[in-house]
Amino acid sequence: MNFAKVFKNYSKRDRILSVSLGLILLLTLLMSGGEASVVEDLPNEKRGVYTEGLVGQVSTINPLFTDFSSVNKDVSKLVYSGLTKYNPETRTFQPDLATFTINSDSTKYAFKVREGITWHDGESLTVDDVYYTYKTVIQNEAFTNAVLKQNLVGVEVNLIADDTIEFVLPSPNSFFISSTDIGILPKHIFDTVPADQIGGLIDPSQLIGTGQYKFSNMETLEDGTVQINLDKYKDYYGNQPSIDEVRFFVFSVEEQLLAHQDTLNSIPNLTYEFAGSLSEGIETKEYLLPQYTALFLNADRAPVNELAVRQAMQKSTDKKALSETLKSKRIIGKPFFQFEEINEIGEAQLDPLKRQLYDAGWELQDDGFRMKGDTPLTVDLAVPLFATSERKNQDTQAVVKHLQEAYAKIGLNLKANFYESEQFGQIINTKEYDAVLFGHQLGNNLDSYSFWHSTQGGLNGFNLSNYKSVVADDM
Repeated sequence: MNFAKVFKNYSKRDRILSVSLGLILLLTLLMSGGEASVVEDLPNEKRGVYTEGLVGQVSTINPLFTDFSSVNKDVSKLVYSGLTKYNPETRTFQPDLATFTINSDSTKYAFKVREGITWHDGESLTVDDVYYTYKTVIQNEAFTNAVLKQNLVGVEVNLIADDTIEFVLPSPNSFFISSTDIGILPKHIFDTVPADQIGGLIDPSQLIGTGQYKFSNMETLEDGTVQINLDKYKDYYGNQPSIDEVRFFVFSVEEQLLAHQDTLNSIPNLTYEFAGSLSEGIETKEYLLPQYTALFLNADRAPVNELAVRQAMQKSTDKKALSETLKSKRIIGKPFFQFEEINEIGEAQLDPLKRQLYDAGWELQDDGFRMKGDTPLTVDLAVPLFATSERKNQDTQAVVKHLQEAYAKIGLNLKANFYESEQFGQIINTKEYDAVLFGHQLGNNLDSYSFWHSTQGGLNGFNLSNYKSVVADDM
């Protein structure tokens, strides 16, 4: 599993559990969000061209890796189409490249590919392209998007007619439909590309999709800004868009983007601290994202393998105070977003937690920390560093400082260890931590199976707490 890629941006992508499965996880600290989308109203005669400003790096443009980059996500969703598409108003998945049927117990999903759809190079889309994308690429051992590959583990992919493909699941899973809106790759373009290289560096000749817009060109400007140009695809199978050209400008830092804001129609994901730097006439819209940052406790490691310690860590943090420090975040109780409401979380009651630790054998020492015999109550915390975002590093530092101060009040010493992405991925792979600070963005897929099921623990698994429960598995 390539965690160097999987753990990309931490606050931009993730997928986890948390809860009460219980005492194993510290409940979610924060809901990341409250970011602003900026839209400027332009004269009607200029509406043929839409410009969007983004901050980041153009590492790949590939529909199978949209979770790793907001740039890739924004471009790919216009260039590529999936079997289904998500309707945010109805919160349902609707037919796109194919119509579909689902059997009564949600174990068989059949998709009939629509006729007359063409790739941007004029070739016809067929069911073989769909089979290639799911079976040959995603289910390939060498494919490097571990999360997407996990969604297809144990799933049979069968061609059952000249225009129909069927997915047979080992057990009922109503979440599976959310895995069918990913962009389909053209087999005639990628057939000779090894699975472990798909999603790598951009080859413009490979950027062939079936979406509303086709790739035109990409260039690096004198100041280092990358410009990506898309043109309306006149043979698009659906409704023609009203905008003829879409231009993405990718800046290295937010300050650079703001210096060019008057040339842009829209700036997605602008953070709160820069909202005051916007020009007059630009309208801001706030929204919350289905993503969060949580502290995961490794139930296989001492001292957090003790129930009393886990409960003390869970209940001693003051999330309300932390949210005052991180203004763009919201506190939540648990990240089950299909049920969750932003809720009030009571203040920590420390005296009962101190008594609980004492009763479990953890006695307070003169230095303010606890010991049981010769063993100190010390927890090693793994924390990621972000090479491309100082703002994220500052937010992470604030969270770590808050946790250390909160745990010191109950006599627990939290030692934070900061790691670059590759080393952080290796530590996650091997579960070499007592606790880990980890962020997860769910997107349209609210399934948290990988983060709590017993089979997903251990080496290379996403069950970051090594939570194990036969009862929960059966349920």
